[in-house]
Amino acid sequence: MKLELKTMYFSTFINIVISILKISGGIMLHTFTLTIDGIYTVSDLVTDVIAVFGIRIGRRRANKNHPFGYGRIFYIIELFMGILAFLVGIFVIYLSFRIDYQKPLLSIILLILFTVFLKFISVHKLAKMGHSLKSELLLVSSVESKMEAYSSMALIPVIFLSQIIPKIDMIGGIFIAILLIIQALKMIKLN
Repeated sequence: MKLELKTMYFSTFINIVISILKISGGIMLHTFTLTIDGIYTVSDLVTDVIAVFGIRIGRRRANKNHPFGYGRIFYIIELFMGILAFLVGIFVIYLSFRIDYQKPLLSIILLILFTVFLKFISVHKLAKMGHSLKSELLLVSSVESKMEAYSSMALIPVIFLSQIIPKIDMIGGIFIAILLIIQALKMIKLN
């Protein structure tokens, strides 16, 4: 359990760094899509925090107050986070039609590549420890993180196309919002 927690703490730290880089970089370098991708990373970060919470609380033994144990707390929190992520996705789609888009700076591509590199470091550690510890939680987290890394790589063509037509940035933001909504609906359905 300690190694599982340490691995989740590592993933959480990486997601904090990536989300700060993406959100601040998206704002400073004028790209809505990267800012929204940062919010998507925050969603992954929240999943990591829930996983850590689930590991720590959910494995407590049953007692007088909780005769069936604490395992279900994880599901309740994840259901709440799914509903919150769904609402954020809907708000992002609404917001994407209200922004005045500008041509983003091409230097944003270096920032995207750096965050993808960090994400793949996290994916590698999660998958390696997940296999070694036979932890379904770590393996699922590695798959989610890998999907987020791929969605970040999809931003590169959006940035290039936004050089010609700045409104393409809106399509990238909507795409990421849809990914967030899909992830939220999966969380809600599972819980």
